[in-house]
Amino acid sequence: MKIKYIGELLITTLIWGFTFPLQKVSVDYISPSLLIMIRFFIGAFAIFLIFPSRILKADKNLILSGIFIGIFLFFGYYFQVVGVIYTSAINSSLITGLYVIISPILAFFILKERIDSRVGIALIFAFTGLVLITEFYEHMSLNFGDFLTVVSALSYSFQVVFVDKYSKIYDPIALTFYQVLFVVPLSALFIPLLPVYATFNGWVIFSIFYLSLFATTGAILLQNIGQRGVDSVTASMVFAMEPVFGVLFSMAVLGEFMGISQIIGSILIIMAMFIVASRKNQ
Repeated sequence: MKIKYIGELLITTLIWGFTFPLQKVSVDYISPSLLIMIRFFIGAFAIFLIFPSRILKADKNLILSGIFIGIFLFFGYYFQVVGVIYTSAINSSLITGLYVIISPILAFFILKERIDSRVGIALIFAFTGLVLITEFYEHMSLNFGDFLTVVSALSYSFQVVFVDKYSKIYDPIALTFYQVLFVVPLSALFIPLLPVYATFNGWVIFSIFYLSLFATTGAILLQNIGQRGVDSVTASMVFAMEPVFGVLFSMAVLGEFMGISQIIGSILIIMAMFIVASRKNQ
């Protein structure tokens, strides 16, 4: 039975991996907040059409928990989509993947899950990798896109931890709906912060379709259901594959490439993720 849950999380990471090059191209034609708002509105509507009775049965505590998670979900997506305007899709996928390392640390403080010395080793690897892929050592600062993506990774870390907490208490499908739904008004609130533009060409329509129904409805449902059957350490192990898929899709779709320092840095970050993810539950 545990393999079933791991399989659901692996499919989730594969779906999310393709979103990095997709979003990189999409923001050339549609403003980030507008893209997120449309994506999550369609995603929430699709979930409601499939599971109306389960959603309508939700009590106040479930709804509030979903809204709470939705705040972190929104900021994860918002800073990721805005960040990818100013950095490469490869950097975006690798830096976003740092949430795999941050999540166990947050789980220690929030869920009282024990951590071991591997986390410290992983943090050294991850920090060194981040310095290399962002070429921080050349100008002693992160570029704007990389900085926003770090904030995105932190937001995703909180989302993963609280999904782990609440999906074991409440119906994961209703929980998914309310966290996805709450992203819509938050996106609308942030629309005025950046120039608003939209060209609904074939690429944007495909992006909205994929991001809404696959990366939002499908993947977040799979995440909530999958995390219900495994511990956060196992979930982190599977999520460590997301940046790997992101890099591969970015190279295949956009033709992006990595220099020597980025290659070494990405190897260090991926190693750090697997060091953390391979820990035995204690």
